[in-house]
Amino acid sequence: MANLKFACEAVSILALATSLCVPLQAKATTTQIYDGRVDRKLRKISEAESKAVEAAVTPSAKRKWEKSCEQAFEIKSVCDGAFTKAGSKQSAFLYSFCETGHALGMGGIAIMEKGKLVAHFAYEAGGEYDIARLADLDGDGMDDIAIVAGSTNQGYTISGIAIIGINSNAVKKFGRFEIYNDNSGAVEKNAQTFTWSFTSDIPSKSPTFLQQKFKQVGKNWVKSGSSTKAIPEKDEVNYEVLSAK
Repeated sequence: MANLKFACEAVSILALATSLCVPLQAKATTTQIYDGRVDRKLRKISEAESKAVEAAVTPSAKRKWEKSCEQAFEIKSVCDGAFTKAGSKQSAFLYSFCETGHALGMGGIAIMEKGKLVAHFAYEAGGEYDIARLADLDGDGMDDIAIVAGSTNQGYTISGIAIIGINSNAVKKFGRFEIYNDNSGAVEKNAQTFTWSFTSDIPSKSPTFLQQKFKQVGKNWVKSGSSTKAIPEKDEVNYEVLSAK
């Protein structure tokens, strides 16, 4: 009986120790994810950074795209955060490798840490011009990303974001959302300009989003209706992992 009691106590202690080692997900709180009314302050990209990124991504990007178009490398934007490793200091660079038409081309995302390429994804671009760090949506301990794209066609200017995360060197997609719509170039009277902001209760393994629509009145943004559940469009983009060496 003494041996049985000792064994049970040992098992109980082991179970307690094991449970203490399991990280608990933070309590979800309502968080602003993206606000189309706010002009994001772009960080200046140094010449040294630009050269380092181009040198790091060109070999694999060229192998991927050289038969598609003539190389015309350009860094579009950058944001800082911890994208592939919790607690790290990394920079995510959005770049265009070449253009094939109006708001069309080949591009990618390069994650740099201490001057070295740690993750690289290529995709067929469609007017992407900015990249922004988002809060950790799904509780994996890493920041997520909004890729901003837009174009003007026949007088309509429309922009949207694709929300993604990077997990185990693969891209996790949360969907695409419209963030700006302006028809002032298509109509002479009663032109309208709208934008949206998004919130979510995070972290959550399957985050959902609320959206608030705003109408531009003069220089101000005025709420247009009540907040509603945001239904994301499916992100059809194929983010292909390229070599980080």
